[in-house]
Formats: sequence, C-alpha cells, structure tokens
Amino acid sequence: MLRKHVLKNYTHHSHVDHAIGRDSSVFIKSMVWTLVFLFLLFACYAIVDQYSDREYIPWIFAGLGLFLFVKYIIDFLNQYLDSIII
Repeated sequence: MLRKHVLKNYTHHSHVDHAIGRDSSVFIKSMVWTLVFLFLLFACYAIVDQYSDREYIPWIFAGLGLFLFVKYIIDFLNQYLDSIII
C-alpha cells in the first residue's frame, strides 16, 4: 500500500499494476543486525553505568540507540521502496 502510493507520486507511470519488491530475507537480516548492535550497546551501557556515576552517560547511550534506530528505519524504507514497476 505504501509502496504503490509512493511510486504513483514519484514516478512517471500513472497506473501502477504491480510493484515487485525485495525478498523478506533482506529485511530480516537488517533487523537481526540492528537488534544485535542494540543489545551490544545495552551491554556496554550496563557495564559503564555500573562503574560510573555520571549523569550524562544514559543520555549518550540513548542518543546512540536513537541513532541506530533511525539508521535502521532509513535503511528499511530504502530497501522497501526499491522495487520493479510493472
């Protein structure tokens, strides 16, 4: 639904019958890697938070986690909208 709407708005084709996208394994691989990186980031946070009493440490890790999440969303949409128009 989203793919067809975006393709109709940003392509020169007025009638989009089918939009063939990528295989779902591309999305799963990206999601697994992102979850692994977020888990590693959380493990680093747990270790640093145990030994440090600085108040800005959670904000640094929250910013890094938010950055990873935004990067994942942008990569997901880039792969999702990469399709063949028939």
